[in-house]
This record gives sequence, C-alpha cells and structure tokens, in this order.
Amino acid sequence: MEQFIIAGLKTEYIVRCSLLQRRSEKYRAEFDSSEVDIRIDLTEDFLHQKNKEYPEISFEETEYMWTGSGFYNQLIDYNGIMLHSSCVEKDGFAYLFSARSGTGKSTHTHLWLKNLSDTRIINDDKPALLLENGVWYACGTPFSGKTDENQNIKVPVRAI
Repeated sequence: MEQFIIAGLKTEYIVRCSLLQRRSEKYRAEFDSSEVDIRIDLTEDFLHQKNKEYPEISFEETEYMWTGSGFYNQLIDYNGIMLHSSCVEKDGFAYLFSARSGTGKSTHTHLWLKNLSDTRIINDDKPALLLENGVWYACGTPFSGKTDENQNIKVPVRAI
C-alpha cells in the first residue's frame, strides 16, 4: 500500500493506474503503518466488477472514483464529510460553492481566481470538510472530479 496524508489523515491505498498515481502525488507521505487512520483496500476483482457495472468509464477512472468513495466513506469516522462543491481560499478562509452539476460552481470559482488577488483553489469538486474543536475546515483531496484542481491544504471555512 502507498501512503498519503489527505485532510490531515494518514491514509493508505493501493495505486494501480496512472490517473490515481498522478492525482495522489502531492499527498504522498511516509509514516508507520501502525498509525494509519484510513486504509482503502480495494481488490482487483472488486474494481473489475465495478468497471463491468459502469462500462462507460475506464478502469483507471473506476479505480480513481472508488478509491475516493472509500476515503469519503471512512472520513465520517473523523468528524468529516464530503461536500459536492468548488472551494477556494481567500485571506486564510475557505469559501465553498455548492450546487448541482453544470450550474457554474467551477466557473464561479475561476472568476474568483481571475479577479481576486491571493486566491487559490482548495478543491474543484469534492473537498473534505472536517469539524475540529468546533471549527469546520475545508481540505483539498486528490479526489477532485474531472479536473485535477486541488491543493493539499486545510483552511477554516468562512462561508458555504
């Protein structure tokens, strides 16, 4: 299993394909396996079965999507959730734009990036939200939908 720090959590999963490898790279870490918070153990058989169920996506996309799903399913054990949104950081705070697919979340986020200085994207599709000591934080994850727009950062949430 390969090791990553995602949303501050020590995470392990197997990487088989280049899509998951490429998108996980900035989260790569090394730690003692006994300290793992989240372990995602998807078998090759499971992934092939899911790929048969969803033939419109490639095996690489299947691995990427189900690894992300495994992460978010375990995130709840750490007072976390995933919010389908596009998320930016401005002046040390996170702003999340949540709506149905195709309504302009990413477009809105990119307008912030273009027009407001010192703004950066946290995650363009599926940021992790963590509740710690009464404060909600938005966290980048490698699971950012169709784009690879994310940062390995954790920022307090100002608004959704």
